[in-house]
Amino acid sequence: MRRRLPSLKAIRAFEAVGRHSSCSQAAEELSVSQSAVSHQIRLLEQELGLKLFDRKNRRLILTPSGRDLQAVATVCFDRLEEVAREIRVKEDRHSVNVSLSYPIGVAWLSRHIGAFGRSHPEVHVNLNFSWSLVDLEQDGYEFAIRWGRGPWPGLDATPMLPGQMVPLCAPSYLPSDDPLEDQGDVLRESLLHLEGYRDWARWLETAGLEPAWAQHGALLGDAMNLIRAATQGDGVILMWLPLAVNELESGSLIIPSRIAIDLDCSYWLVRASQRELGPLAQTLSDYLQDAAAKDCAVLESC
Repeated sequence: MRRRLPSLKAIRAFEAVGRHSSCSQAAEELSVSQSAVSHQIRLLEQELGLKLFDRKNRRLILTPSGRDLQAVATVCFDRLEEVAREIRVKEDRHSVNVSLSYPIGVAWLSRHIGAFGRSHPEVHVNLNFSWSLVDLEQDGYEFAIRWGRGPWPGLDATPMLPGQMVPLCAPSYLPSDDPLEDQGDVLRESLLHLEGYRDWARWLETAGLEPAWAQHGALLGDAMNLIRAATQGDGVILMWLPLAVNELESGSLIIPSRIAIDLDCSYWLVRASQRELGPLAQTLSDYLQDAAAKDCAVLESC
């Protein structure tokens, strides 16, 4: 049998106005305009054929019919809110929400998250890839993996992966086994750049070479495409080591020079200082920190 209910959108507006005795306060709660709330009240009164409010001294007072409807609506919304909260808490007992940027998620976390899932099938990991900083408490994240200088006020921050940048290329790309800094022709013709960054000029200067050589070479839009181009033998890239650990371990990329740029940044695991991690989040955090330590050992051996 089909339910004959009034508009739920209008009921929601009506219930909020009834609690506040004000359209403006209800509009603020519902994040809509005051005129939108007033419109919904008019529609509901037309639908029911009843007057639900009287206006007295700039306040909206419920009529007897309005009070009856308000009492039922409030009970229903309170119960819906309670059940939704119970469901969310029940689901959250098995979930860990993590925020991180796209490159570290694709290039590094993907290396480990599958193994974690196999060893901890009881934990459901929700990953949010974002360049924007999030409010961990307000947005419901147990922790985040972020790039920066750290530490930060209000956050407990643990360094995970270094911010060192080194040249990388395919093993067969260079014409000789000499260090990259001794292969001027390659440096003048084969550099690949990440759009928006001028790190090659800094590397060349550190190596005692001509920074102007960095003016040549193709620009690529993101770090993952740059790594892919290098593995395909398209040129030499300058890349943050943690993003290429898979390729270095597999041998599809090599480090042709020990001259590096030590950036004043690194990847950190951060959490809100005022909130302890739950057992599942702590399990994931410990696992990732252990994985990062092992990857640092891999990078040191490359």
